[in-house]
Amino acid sequence: MNFAAYVSEIFRSGIASIDRGQTEAGIAMGFSRTQTFRYIVLPQTIPVLVKSCTGVSNAWWSPTEKRITLCHEFF
Repeated sequence: MNFAAYVSEIFRSGIASIDRGQTEAGIAMGFSRTQTFRYIVLPQTIPVLVKSCTGVSNAWWSPTEKRITLCHEFF
């Protein structure tokens, strides 16, 4: 549950990090709000999200791998 909340906050902040002028430019070019998000904002957000989510996933998987290793040693 905490992991999902943390990742959703990463997504929210990643989208918020894109300058508002990018959205305004897309609308000025005649894109709808959905097209602006899909073709302008989201592609610029993905590199930020990948960097942040990689660090979170490493921190999340590390304890799990340790538990799996301990289970294999005992059984």
